[in-house]
Amino acid sequence: MTGPILSGVAQIGLMALVGAVFVHRRWFPEEALGALARLVIDLTLPALILARFLQSFSVEALRTHALIPLFPFLLAGIALIAFLPWWLWEDVRRFSREVLALTLFQNAGYLPLTLAVALFPPERAEAFQVAVFFFIFTASPFLWSVGVMLLSGKREFPLTPPFVAVVLGVAMNLLGIRLPDWLGLPLEAFGEATIPLGMFLVGGYLAGMAGGIAREEVPALLAVAFSKALIIPLLTLGLLRVLAFPSPARELLWMEALMPSAVNTVVIAARYGGNVQLTARGVFLTHLLSLVVIPVFLPWRL
Repeated sequence: MTGPILSGVAQIGLMALVGAVFVHRRWFPEEALGALARLVIDLTLPALILARFLQSFSVEALRTHALIPLFPFLLAGIALIAFLPWWLWEDVRRFSREVLALTLFQNAGYLPLTLAVALFPPERAEAFQVAVFFFIFTASPFLWSVGVMLLSGKREFPLTPPFVAVVLGVAMNLLGIRLPDWLGLPLEAFGEATIPLGMFLVGGYLAGMAGGIAREEVPALLAVAFSKALIIPLLTLGLLRVLAFPSPARELLWMEALMPSAVNTVVIAARYGGNVQLTARGVFLTHLLSLVVIPVFLPWRL
């Protein structure tokens, strides 16, 4: 099991490494990373969300997986419990918005889908992939509303392009609207660029931080690391011992609890004026820790 897990995380790390090398070597200007973040948020990510919803969403499938759209909020509650003790530490509290966002939101799609293909037989992997979609069904608008408010520090509810894409995708599906191939295929092509561009951004921002980690950021990064790598998995494990979720919901909840912080938190911070440096370091750190966390914890409940 360790080999496929490491392979899935390594794929993401390689994409970040490309971004780091290009920015470090000045083959890609660091000042253009903000424009790239805008491209991802305003074009490629909405295209990905819309294409996925038009392909996978249906009322019948939603009834079958009725519990799963609640899981992002269940994990958010667990993350809040994990965060509460850190609130007492003043050095963490000064970065509370970033710590909370990095703790609340996980790499909900790409890594679980990669692991499912590697770990499960084809029929089980296909069922798990549908379950992942319905997790993203609520996780995505949650990130692109609450996540944007947290990382930007703004209290107004943001009407972001990815949030609009979720609403539009559901509405079009319910109304039976289908895009012609000349429009649907370019939409999918733009959407497929989202993950590599997002990881390129993470690597690019990390490369621009050659001065190292600021001392005042260390407590915040420790809080994120311990919460994501230890506290949230243990709390979720205890919950799964009490509640008997059916398969594949059980496996999905467990896998999502082990996921590193969402790459899109860096994209959000870059696009909406958040703390890009701390957010990028937190995403990188949790992905690095996942090389140990996922192989150690994942077999416990699969």
